[in-house]
Amino acid sequence: MFPRSLKKVRPEHSIFNFIGVADCVTLLGLTFSVLSIFASLSGSFILAACSILVSVVCDFFDGMIARKLGQEGEFGVAIDGFNDFLTFLVAVVVFGYAAGLQTPVAYICFAIFIVLGTLRLARFSITGTVDGYYEGLPASYSFLIIPAYFFLQKYDLSINFLLPLYVVPAFFMISTIRVRKPGVKKARESFGISDNDWAREECVSEEFVR
Repeated sequence: MFPRSLKKVRPEHSIFNFIGVADCVTLLGLTFSVLSIFASLSGSFILAACSILVSVVCDFFDGMIARKLGQEGEFGVAIDGFNDFLTFLVAVVVFGYAAGLQTPVAYICFAIFIVLGTLRLARFSITGTVDGYYEGLPASYSFLIIPAYFFLQKYDLSINFLLPLYVVPAFFMISTIRVRKPGVKKARESFGISDNDWAREECVSEEFVR
C-alpha cells in the first residue's frame, strides 16, 4: 500500500531527538519572523516591527543558551541560518515593500540586498566568528531599517531614503571588516562563561559551522 521507502522507520531520526531548548528559542524567533511578514502585508507596521524585534532578541540568545546547556550542533546551526535569512533579509524586504517601496529601483535594491545578504550568511555558516568578532557587517544590521522607517514617517520624509540603507551596508556585509559581536562580554558574565571556556566553545562552534 505504501512505498517501501516509507516503511523504513528510523526512531533515532525523529525530529524530537534533534530539538533542544536553544532550538526552541530559535524556532520562536522564526515564528515571529513569519508573523512580521503577515503583519507587514496587512499594513500593521508597528506589529511587524515588534515581531521582528522579538526575533532579533531570540537570535541573540539562542547561541548563548546552546553553549550554556551544551546543545551546540549542526541542526541548531542550520535552523539558525534559516531564521537569519527569514528575519534579517526576507522580513525586512517585505516590510519595505509593504510600506510603499514598489518601484523598479526599489526592486533592484531589494534584489541586491537579498543576494549579498545570502552570500554573507553562507560565508558565516562556514567561517563563524573569531574571538568574538564577525567578518563583515552582520546581516542583523538590517533591523535598523525598521526604526528608520518610523523616523521618516514622523518627519514626513520620503520613504525612498530607506533604499540606501538596503544597498550600501549590504556591500559591507560581504567585506572582510571585523565587527565585534555586541554584548559578548556582558553575556559571558551573565551566563558565567570564563575566558578559557569561551575560547574553547568558539572553537567547537566553528567546527560545527564547518
